[in-house]
Amino acid sequence: IFDIAFKDSMVYLATGGGVYTVDYTREKAITRKLPGLNSFVYSMTTDSRERIWLASKGVYYIENGEIFSTGFPDTNLYSYVWNDNSGTIWASCVETGVLRMSDNRLDVCSHETCGIESNSVYKLCQIDDNTLIFGTESGISIYNISENTCCNYSSDNGLELGSMKDGHALMCS
Repeated sequence: IFDIAFKDSMVYLATGGGVYTVDYTREKAITRKLPGLNSFVYSMTTDSRERIWLASKGVYYIENGEIFSTGFPDTNLYSYVWNDNSGTIWASCVETGVLRMSDNRLDVCSHETCGIESNSVYKLCQIDDNTLIFGTESGISIYNISENTCCNYSSDNGLELGSMKDGHALMCS
């Protein structure tokens, strides 16, 4: 189990074989695999419309118990998906940086377009309405949304750990 979400008295489990639901409100839990996605699901988040977004080989969402495709390319492997305070969906990609979808428009934030430390991004963390942290293969990038720029930290400038590949970020409110 890579991630857990909760909606309408149902537990959603992101696993190596897709998404499973668990109805735990009965004496015996009832588990059901959602059809339509059979690959690894690494991360889940919910949006204001109460859809559950999935990071996998592609980005998908669950609505009314069904899995739907999105405008994110399904050729990329996504490690994390996040819904920020403005409703923008962010997805970190193992090879091409971070993609964001807002108002059905897809933008790419990569080493080439905004200066991320590495295009292998594994985690996202929102600091405030204008700032995200990207955990990359070689360090962290502090991303300024309005300026579309990054300030990078790696072992080259004092960060005492390298990759965020196997780590996690704690978001504090």
